[in-house]
Amino acid sequence: APAPKRPRPEFAKDARGWVAESCWFCMSSPKFETHLVASIGEETYVAMAKGPLVPLHVLVLPIVHKRCTLELSESEDKEVAAYLGALRKRCEAHGEVLLVFERYMANSQFEHMHVQAVALPAALAGGCKEHFERHGA
Repeated sequence: APAPKRPRPEFAKDARGWVAESCWFCMSSPKFETHLVASIGEETYVAMAKGPLVPLHVLVLPIVHKRCTLELSESEDKEVAAYLGALRKRCEAHGEVLLVFERYMANSQFEHMHVQAVALPAALAGGCKEHFERHGA
């Protein structure tokens, strides 16, 4: 018999309920859009982007509200890395490269961190890092 799943109290309420209720990405929020969720792990999940840049444009997010990747626990960080690794393998199999970035907004207490993952044709991916460094804010 499969092992029973451990309960996830963070689904019911984030410790900062006033944040969770206002956040699009907190699963306990009335604003949460379940139809965008592609996969749920133990501590993180993958969702389709609301306004995707390309057909394979997803977000990798912690289930618990965190403002940036620096706030992730070690286990959350490992799970994000595992999702990104799986997405990279999928891209490699299709001649694509996975462009990964985080948009951090230090002034926003409501910002739920998310890593953007965008699949690009390998031929178009060259120079992405330099372009971000040159034109990023």
